[in-house]
Amino acid sequence: MPILHKNITNATDIHNPKWLSTANNGDYAWKNEKGELESTDEIVLPAALNFVDASVAPPTSNNGDIYILASGGSVNAGWGSVAVGDWVRYDGALWNSITPQKSSLCYDETADTLNSFDGSVWSAIGGSSGILGIADATGAYTYYTTFALAYAAASSGDTIQLFTNIIETNNITVSCVDDVNVNFNGFTYTLNNSGNAHAFTINGSGVNIEFFNGKVLRTGNGSGSALYVSASGLLTVQGVIFENDFGTSASFNGSSMKVIGGYYYGAGMGVFVNSGKFENGYCKGGSSYGLWIQNNGTAINCNAYSLSNYGIENNNSNAYSCVGRSDGNYGFNAGGGSSYDCKGYSSASYGFRAIGAAKMSNVFGYSSANAGIILLGGTGTNITGYSTSSYGINYQSGSGDHIISNVTAYSTAASGMYVLKNAGKVEFSNLDVGTAWNSSNGHALQVTGSDNDIIFSGGSLRVQNASANCLFSGGAKSCYFVGLKFNNSTTAVNANITNLQSNTPDAYGNILIG
Repeated sequence: MPILHKNITNATDIHNPKWLSTANNGDYAWKNEKGELESTDEIVLPAALNFVDASVAPPTSNNGDIYILASGGSVNAGWGSVAVGDWVRYDGALWNSITPQKSSLCYDETADTLNSFDGSVWSAIGGSSGILGIADATGAYTYYTTFALAYAAASSGDTIQLFTNIIETNNITVSCVDDVNVNFNGFTYTLNNSGNAHAFTINGSGVNIEFFNGKVLRTGNGSGSALYVSASGLLTVQGVIFENDFGTSASFNGSSMKVIGGYYYGAGMGVFVNSGKFENGYCKGGSSYGLWIQNNGTAINCNAYSLSNYGIENNNSNAYSCVGRSDGNYGFNAGGGSSYDCKGYSSASYGFRAIGAAKMSNVFGYSSANAGIILLGGTGTNITGYSTSSYGINYQSGSGDHIISNVTAYSTAASGMYVLKNAGKVEFSNLDVGTAWNSSNGHALQVTGSDNDIIFSGGSLRVQNASANCLFSGGAKSCYFVGLKFNNSTTAVNANITNLQSNTPDAYGNILIG
């Protein structure tokens, strides 16, 4: 008997079963209950590298690569003529597809989960091995392969939970939904892409969202941030780190938006508050500011550090009970606006710097490299500067009128306070100025400049070396001073200084200064 199928080389020589032309891609032959040969749906499809968003270009295009197009509102042209939900495999030229049937199964190698198709949506099945899950009222979880699928299924008040670390390599932003919270369960969500996508975004009006316990990492040398907020409402962050290894960690926008809590680390900037409120946050910047506040934004009880730039930049906005630190520039820069109960520390420049129309109260500046505080303008009360290398407070202003009250300035290496005024009027009251510099040049307060409308009223000036002056000028200088107490100086007022004060106290001890 001849062997008919031996050494067949042409596909056209193969005899196909009669049912093959009407079968679906993925069907296979089986012997049914009548002993007849027929086709049936393949329930278990070959494993996929990942379940991906169809609207994004294929992550890889190697011969034999398999993906499930699990989500997306449209299909990227890179996939060819396929549909959302399809199982696809690349043959080196084209993506060929199988349309899954209801109850089809496919294993996700990236997520390490077995997934089932319900006729419209792929979902992880089995125990707590899914990537993301939402619990129902009984505590039972439904699992999802992407944030997009989880948010689409979520209801108001739900919490999406992570059950493993997630690494997204496509240029995809997780768009948060109002009143749907995220519990990272100690895991990390990473967006590793060179595009402009933010890892997480919050948009909309009147949102109320909470993030818990985990980390969001933006990497890949792109232009997006770890968190971008442009909304109104409230975001509460508890125990979550937002990190960007190439740029800004987080950007907050929206005059009616409040963000509370969180840790923010950026290789560029820590946090940019572009209007709105930011409370109880910790920020760290590398090449840029730790925290930048502008457009009348407000930071409350925030700590910020920069490796090479300002710890905090308050640009005509509002900072309350905030602390800025820097190892490369100013600890805190008050560029106008209001800075109340704030502190600045620096190992490279001024601890606290104020310019323009800055308003200050209860501020402190420390530096081991320059003046503790430099005042290039501004008005305030309860101002304290301390330095181990320069003046405790350095005031320099070419114009404008300023009033500074309750001033404390101390240095261990220079004069306690330095004042230069060339135009306008400045008044310092209730001074406590001292130096521990044991030198004949270790004067308590130095005054200079072409303008004489300078007033010092009340308080005490102290020196360590008796040969130094409590009030000193290197050249002829006139100013007003009254009610001062001098300590440990043989010649308290340097001979170059002329006191312009001529009024004397009345019977009640009142006096007109100036």
